[in-house]
Amino acid sequence: MRMPTETSIWEKMQTIDRKYIFLGLLIVILLAYAVPINFPVTVTPPVKRFYDSIDALKPGDVVVVSIDHVPGSLSELAGEENIVLAHLAQKKAAIIFWGLAFPDAPQIYIMQGMGDFLKSQGYVYGKDYVNFGYITGKESAAETLGRDIRSVLKADAYGTPIEKLPLMNNVRSAKDVALLITFDDGYATEMWILQWVTPQKTKVASGNMAGGLPRLLPYLSANQLVGAMGGAPGAAQYESLMKVRGRGLVFQDAINVSQIFWLAMLALGNVAFFGAVLTKRKSGGTK
Repeated sequence: MRMPTETSIWEKMQTIDRKYIFLGLLIVILLAYAVPINFPVTVTPPVKRFYDSIDALKPGDVVVVSIDHVPGSLSELAGEENIVLAHLAQKKAAIIFWGLAFPDAPQIYIMQGMGDFLKSQGYVYGKDYVNFGYITGKESAAETLGRDIRSVLKADAYGTPIEKLPLMNNVRSAKDVALLITFDDGYATEMWILQWVTPQKTKVASGNMAGGLPRLLPYLSANQLVGAMGGAPGAAQYESLMKVRGRGLVFQDAINVSQIFWLAMLALGNVAFFGAVLTKRKSGGTK
């Protein structure tokens, strides 16, 4: 009777329970969140242009931040919003918040703590920033806002008449806005290009999902956008320019270590497979 052969270490490696592999992945991702790794970040031209468009602002320049996405997109867009808002505050820009694409804009404004952050930076509501919440009408509203803001907006999100908001005293149309920034998970960027860039010549920048960035490149080439970034990679690039380690760089570190982990597992699996084959051949188990 043939005696069973002893299982080699290579064969044991091929039968590791997958739950230990996923546990290892979880551990390396948690380590990436806890310990700064600081992988090198290459800043792409669209992100550099986005950064430069804000860096060129003067104190008091009016910037519209249009929150044009749903809460489910915060995993990609929250890092962008945080770092851009920090840059705007650093430049002492006056900020108007609203959202036209989805009625979730007020919820995201609160979830992201945008007003609380600006207050912590010395901003005064009504004078340095205002919030109009969700504005219904989408493209038709965008077109009318570009021509005459007061024909659409009579009060802010809290019911304060627009006449009692000092920031709005000299803001009548898109021509009084130095820059509009849309955080977009759909096609709001195209809406603002059509209704503000083309007729009003307003500068527009887009913070988009990572998968949405390629569709914006033609608008960048045509100078219809002054800058764009996509998802966590875009936020990480922007943070590197700001020399701030925020959500983007942390998330990018986690992505990088997870990819390195899977490449290591792939290499280890191949080593185990070929090691087992060579061991069997040496022992005469195969020809």
